[in-house]
Order: sequence, then structure tokens, then C-alpha cells
Amino acid sequence: MRRTLAALAIAPVIGALFDACENALQMIMLTNGPSQTLTTLAAEATAAKFAGIAIGLALTLAAVVGMFVKRKEEAVK
Repeated sequence: MRRTLAALAIAPVIGALFDACENALQMIMLTNGPSQTLTTLAAEATAAKFAGIAIGLALTLAAVVGMFVKRKEEAVK
């Protein structure tokens, strides 16, 4: 479980890298003109970015819930 969560924790960082790729592709399209290939690559980078963001949000929500569950268990003892 720990290894899986550690692997998922890197997803937001990878999402940030895909965001940088998306921005670079958009800059290329602005300066050189769009093409079907560049548009497809930018769309895939955007999808990967949002997947990384979604995983990061899910992990954050799970951590917050875990904090409250832990506090509740300590209060019961």
C-alpha cells in the first residue's frame, strides 16, 4: 500500500511536466501556426495534466479524511 501511494504521489509532479509540455506546444502553434499533429499532442498533454491533478486531489482528500478518522479514534480512547 505504501509503495502504491508513493507512486501515486508523483502524479501531480508529472502533471506539472505535462502542463509545461502543453504550454510549449501552444507557444509553437502561436509562433509557427497550428497543425493537426501539434493539436493532437497538446490535447494529449492536457488530458495527462488533468489526470495528474485529479490523482493529486484524490490523495489530498484521502489524507484529510484520514486525519479526521485518526483524531476521532484518539478521542474515543
